[in-house]
Amino acid sequence: MPATEPDDAPERAAEHAPSAAPAGGVAGGGGGRAGGGDGVGRAGGGGRAGGGSSDGRAAGGGDGRAAGGSAGDGGVGGGDGDGRLRLVVAINPAASFGHTSGMGARVVDALRLDGYAVEQLLAPDFDTLKAEARVALAEHPHAFIVVGGDGMVSLGVNLLAETATPLGIVPTGTGNDAALGLGIPLEFDAALAHLRAALAALAAAAATDGAELGAALGAGAEPAADPGTDTGAGAAHEAAPEAAAGVEAPSPVRTIDLGRLSHAGGDAWFASALSAGFDALVNERANHMRRPRGASRYTIALLLELLRLRARTYTLVVDGVRREVASVLLAVANNRSIGGGMLIAPGALLDDGALDLFVVAPVSRLTFLRLFPRVFKGTHAGLPIVELIRVHTVEVDAPGIIAYADGERVGPLPVTVTVAPAALRVLA
Repeated sequence: MPATEPDDAPERAAEHAPSAAPAGGVAGGGGGRAGGGDGVGRAGGGGRAGGGSSDGRAAGGGDGRAAGGSAGDGGVGGGDGDGRLRLVVAINPAASFGHTSGMGARVVDALRLDGYAVEQLLAPDFDTLKAEARVALAEHPHAFIVVGGDGMVSLGVNLLAETATPLGIVPTGTGNDAALGLGIPLEFDAALAHLRAALAALAAAAATDGAELGAALGAGAEPAADPGTDTGAGAAHEAAPEAAAGVEAPSPVRTIDLGRLSHAGGDAWFASALSAGFDALVNERANHMRRPRGASRYTIALLLELLRLRARTYTLVVDGVRREVASVLLAVANNRSIGGGMLIAPGALLDDGALDLFVVAPVSRLTFLRLFPRVFKGTHAGLPIVELIRVHTVEVDAPGIIAYADGERVGPLPVTVTVAPAALRVLA
């Protein structure tokens, strides 16, 4: 079973396809680029706009920076010049194999109607999207929002870990395990309403008292605006009262743990799980297949790996204790599920300061197939062939295994995974 959807790294978007800003609204706000704008404040050239109009022009002179300024050293900056919250929305047009490509524009339009200054990022490939996101985050927006599946969440996690900027998620991929673990609705309209309610609470905290926003975002965050400044909270309720109607108002920001991994290629972060067994082998095979395109490629890869199923011998160092295990399926989980709802660690919590080591002993192909339905239901815990151990640090090594984290390729084992408590702030 693949750990996440194959489409979560944008492949070939036709072009930047921004949606139009609402009448009288600001397309890019403080995050938009100056120059010949395209409706989201993107640049034809020049610096960042200070409060751009819907055609992308800067509202003022100077170097084009937002009047609200930026926060120092990882903090969260001020407004876009008129006190509104500034948001960056990164979109994966290839999520769910392109079937949900229009949803990113709907998110951007809804947030602009709510009165926020929104910078939209829509790139032709994952590396370009990551580079654009780094530039946008250097301006310290109040939140970074991803529209896509677990691959896009991985992008956000690796950009925002141990910073004050919270991550917002609108799940539109085929896996969506991070959203599932966070309690974010998987249905699009419900997920968007959930996000809008969280942002309204965040804006209300800023409108009431900048110190409240700093407390909501966590240590190191700068106040979003002077006390009493209009941050768009009123606009959020007036322009779109349905955003909060029938939706229980969540706390603006939730803090969760992350997994920090180190390997020969460098360091990285994950929210859900590191996979180093059967599912990692399926991902690696599928990623080397050119055809067919779409979900069927992973189905074929799964069947081929199932025919080759055999136990691998792993050398583990678990919280300083060395051991060897034979296993067909092995993962280190921070979240409950992988692969679109496969509950490998049903008792895992995202904020308990620990990880869950999941090991399935050597079994036949038939037993392995019979195990899968129980894993999806989370009823496999306690079986003699299943081991679940709470850990804080684990080193995993085995020959011939390429590790994956949240569905993204990490590289060959060995890899060392350590829990990083309270490392990410999430709008959830």
